[in-house]
Amino acid sequence: MAHVPAVMAWLRNVTSFFAPAPPAPPDWKARGNEALAKGDLAEAGRCYREAVQAEPADPLARVNLGFVLLEQGAGAPAAESLQQALALRRPGDTFVHEAQFLLGRAHQQLGAPDAALAAFEAAASAQAAFAEPLEAAVRLLHQAGRHEEALGYSRRLAALRPAEGTLLQAQELVALGRAHEAGKLLDEVLAQAPDQPAAWFLRGEAQQATGEHEAALRSFERAVALGGPDPDVFVQAANSLRALHREEEALSLLEQALASQPGHQAVHSTRAAVMLDLDRLEEAAAAARAGLAHHPQDANLHWQLANALLLAGDFQAGWVEHEWRWHTSSRKNQAPLPDFGRPRWTGAEDISGSTILLFAEQGFGDTIQFLRYVPLVAARAASVLVHVSLGVHSLVQQAGLPANCVVVPPGAPLPRFDWYCPLMSLPLAFGSGEQDLPRAVPYLPHDATRAEAWRARLDDGSGDLRVGLVWSGNPGHGDDRRRSIPLHAMRALETPGVRFVSLQPEVRESDQAVLRDWAGLAPAGAELRDFNDTAALLNALDLVITVDTSVAHLAGALGRPLWILLPRSPDWRWMLEREDSPWYPSARLLRQQDADGWPPVLARVRGELAALVQQRRTGEAR
Repeated sequence: MAHVPAVMAWLRNVTSFFAPAPPAPPDWKARGNEALAKGDLAEAGRCYREAVQAEPADPLARVNLGFVLLEQGAGAPAAESLQQALALRRPGDTFVHEAQFLLGRAHQQLGAPDAALAAFEAAASAQAAFAEPLEAAVRLLHQAGRHEEALGYSRRLAALRPAEGTLLQAQELVALGRAHEAGKLLDEVLAQAPDQPAAWFLRGEAQQATGEHEAALRSFERAVALGGPDPDVFVQAANSLRALHREEEALSLLEQALASQPGHQAVHSTRAAVMLDLDRLEEAAAAARAGLAHHPQDANLHWQLANALLLAGDFQAGWVEHEWRWHTSSRKNQAPLPDFGRPRWTGAEDISGSTILLFAEQGFGDTIQFLRYVPLVAARAASVLVHVSLGVHSLVQQAGLPANCVVVPPGAPLPRFDWYCPLMSLPLAFGSGEQDLPRAVPYLPHDATRAEAWRARLDDGSGDLRVGLVWSGNPGHGDDRRRSIPLHAMRALETPGVRFVSLQPEVRESDQAVLRDWAGLAPAGAELRDFNDTAALLNALDLVITVDTSVAHLAGALGRPLWILLPRSPDWRWMLEREDSPWYPSARLLRQQDADGWPPVLARVRGELAALVQQRRTGEAR
């Protein structure tokens, strides 16, 4: 029995030798990859989290987890996981370009475009042949309206992926107003690969930008023939049809697009715009509201609704929708609503002991129109700061505002204030309906001495009517093609007994030869250095005839006799189907009535000028 302990020890060793080995730890990363391949994001995320716990120093598990979180829409934890992976990288690691690319996507998801762009650039730098971050950078910058930067990235992309990069170059050139360059690029692409629907679509956009709307329609039709019905193509085709005054065809296309994608934002917005073109205001409002049912925060749809309501005279509801103007796509390249770090005045708050800042936000005409509200604010506030752009500063400075108003010089530091309000939001603050508008004119002064000097200069002893003319506005205005009139067409106004005076400070190249040849049109525009000069001249004239520009607002604010020539679908402030304006009592509104355009309007104006001349001569004879 002495050998029993030794035998027992031997048996224990044998048992240990033949016992099964402990199970290997799970390969959580592999399991996560399997789940990901099956599309099970939840299980993949669980496995990658386990992998991170099991191997905290492994950066790849964190990269994979970041990808899954990104796909689940969890941008913040995705960014955190990817940043941790990048912090763990070791010399020779090959995942950096992918992690930076995913990090860029996470920042983009979080609304941090500059951080996203930096990550995309880091991804492209980490691997020179990596095209995806370049493409992502182009799309991010395009969406942000930073088209010059996007063009640079598209050229880099073209070096790696010529077809895709060239198309994106063309896209950015169109956005930059360089449509002719874009067209040349696209012609080269289509010469080699004529079956690309995306290239035909961009070709149509380039033709559209240069006013070649018939050609654009053919390109859009080709895009649809090759790629099938596409609401985005239908929207652009509808816009070309609008430019050609073929609105019913545009509506038919948009109805087809809605049938395939009932929630397509741009289709709803464009449909509302076409209804506005046709002056079908109730239908325009209904179209905007139908779009808002799918996209309740869409600023473009709210803006279409605002236009429909204000044109119809529903000011109370219209002003509320008008506040969405700050967020529309048309303002993408303009300054956003400033963050002053002060509360905004809505009209409900007591400002009797406070200083309020009122600031201009858009064009000169808008500033002049809404300046009428400043005295109403001054009656409620202790003091009012008025901040306007340089172009109207001297006019506003001499506007005779109440004593508690200070016009802040452009570029000067803002004094301390308690509240702020944009000038164009004051009608909402005061709850203005049509009957409540401050309409007393004149509410701007003029220099009587300078006006008398102009009268003396224009008085040639003939007794002719002295009529100021403005036929075009800012060519960069989004609706310039509708509101401006070529000067050669304005010669239809030539009337015996009328002497015309050009009030155009700048004359387009296409109008200069006509201006030189028109002996009956005195070119005074070059002498109008600012709005004070223009105000003095307006007071020396018998009548002002103008398209919808800042001069119309200035003449109206001065209470001068004023005829405004309006397109069939005018800006909201002129409303519809009336010749008077609740904003300017001295104004008459002369409107296009149909697709015949300006000739019937100008013929009517000439007839009425002839009647004025006859009245003057009859009066003088008596």
